[in-house]
This record gives sequence, structure tokens and C-alpha cells, in this order.
Amino acid sequence: MQNLLTNKFESEKDSIRAQIHKAVAAISKYADKKESERNESTQSLDLLPESEAFNITFGITKIPMKKEFRFHTIELPHAILNSEKQTFCLLVRDPKEKAVEQIKTEKLPIEKVIAVKSLKRKYSTPEARKELANRFDRFFCEIQIYEMMGKLLGSQFFQNKKVKIPLALKKINKESLDKAMRTTRFRVRGGSNVGIRIGDRSMSVESLVENAMTVVEYMANIFCPKNGNNIHHMSVSATNVIELPVWSVPVATGVAGETEQGEKIADKKEEEPVTVETPSKKRKTTEKKNGQTEEVTLDIASAPVKMLRKVQAAKVEKVKEQLQPVVAKTTKRTSK
Repeated sequence: MQNLLTNKFESEKDSIRAQIHKAVAAISKYADKKESERNESTQSLDLLPESEAFNITFGITKIPMKKEFRFHTIELPHAILNSEKQTFCLLVRDPKEKAVEQIKTEKLPIEKVIAVKSLKRKYSTPEARKELANRFDRFFCEIQIYEMMGKLLGSQFFQNKKVKIPLALKKINKESLDKAMRTTRFRVRGGSNVGIRIGDRSMSVESLVENAMTVVEYMANIFCPKNGNNIHHMSVSATNVIELPVWSVPVATGVAGETEQGEKIADKKEEEPVTVETPSKKRKTTEKKNGQTEEVTLDIASAPVKMLRKVQAAKVEKVKEQLQPVVAKTTKRTSK
């Protein structure tokens, strides 16, 4: 871990983990309760919705000026995809026979292999692409054709079906597929919140917590510059479940994004008396030099607003009294 993570999050790592554990456990318990209620009302397992996806959301202080089209990828300790409950499709280069043979040899859980020529010919219309997107839970592709996916697949994959955007495989083997199934990704699209998937309800609570802590470490290293913090809160949520906060910037440390030096300055300013002002100090010195009484000068800093007004009015009257002889002499001279 970098020093940044140690300084900002290492001291709170145990508390963050405990809060994430509580949030995940509470959401899982709530989802189980809703599922049992649906079972009692429908009395049919076929009508159950898909497993709820768990996400961890980060609130960012400084919103990026430009959208990022590049994906950030995070390798998690536990797979977020389940080959026993989900269907996979692989997109490959032509010809596809070599890929099909490798899948059979490695016994990979991929149901269908589609080559680029076949993708262009059979799935050229938006309707056909939408049907393909809804047919499988997750898509993979060879890394050599990854840059072509945007043009070949269209908006049906990249807008409403973000989870369907293919994951690139360096090699078609079990090791590469296992790594892809443990990979989560996200893009910073110019908003103040970034949500990252950490798994679904079919996973254990401990697995979800470990995935979440891996994401927290990655985000701390990416979004917190040296001696600063660009993350002001974290929360955990699931499909159709309200977000549960797990961490936020402490109020005593000042505004998020401040440097450590700035936080110390802010603390010092808070300790200083609010009523003390620089102009009042200057007036005290002047008054002492001019022989003014100490009763008036000592009470100015702590007096209420009404008292200050009375003091100022008294000063004006004294100045008028002192100036009356001078004004009278001047008037006599001008009259002569």
C-alpha cells in the first residue's frame, strides 16, 4: 500500500471494514426477507428476479472536467461472475475453429462462440444486437479485437447494458477466464459519484467485504493525491435497495480536498476568538498613545454590538467637545 492510503485510510481501515460488513449483512438480510415474501405471495420460484448486484459508491469532491472513456479495471480476490448460474458468450477473430477447440480442451464454461464476420452479417440490425445482448449474461472477446467492439455491437451494449460490454481475454484459457471473472471495472463520466460492482447476493458476506476493501484501496490510491483527499463519502447498495453509508469525511478535519497543512491551519483558526479583529488592536495602540482611558479600550473586543455603538458615539461626542474651542477661534478669525 502507498503512503497515501496509510495516512488517510489505514488508521480507519478496521472501522471501514466493520461498517461495510454491517451494511452488506443488513442488505443481504433484507433481500432474503423480500425473497421469502415473494415466495409466499407467488408460490413459484420461476418468478424470482435475478440475484441482486452489490455496489460500492464513492462520492468525489472534485468533479472531473472531462469524461473518461477508458475503463479502470480492478482485479478482485473473489469472482463476481458465477459460471453455474450465468451464461457466457465469446467473440473471436476469424476463423473461430481454433477458439472452439481451445474451449473444449480447457473445458471453459462458454456456451457460444461468434466470429467477427458472423457478427457483422447476422447481427447488423439494432433488433438483432438487442436480442444477442439479452441472450447472454456476460460477453468476452479476444484482446486483439477489443477496439472493434464499439462499432460492431452498437448502443445496445454500451448504453443500457453496461455490464454486457465484452471483457478482453489475452488468451483463451482457464487462467485468463478466471481472471476476467474476478475483474470489475468502472469509468469516471463527469459526475460526483462513482459506483463499482463488488459481486451479487449469491456470494458470501465475507467475500463481498473483501472485494469491497480491495476497491477501497484502489480508489484511495487513484483519487487521493499526495497529502490530500478527493473522496468525501462511501456507501454500499444493492439492486432496488437504498444505499447504506459506511464512511464519510470527519467534520473536525475540515473540507475534503484540503491538504494536511490546510487542515492544521483551519484548526488554528477555529481556536482563535471570533471577536478579535486587527483594526481594534490598532485603535487600542492609538488610544493609549493619545492618553485615552483604559476602560473604553479594554472593553471594545468583548462588548456586544449595542455597547460598541454607544462607545463609538461617546468617542464622537468627546472629539466634538475637544474641537469646539478650535472651531470657535477659527470662526472669530474669519469674522474679523
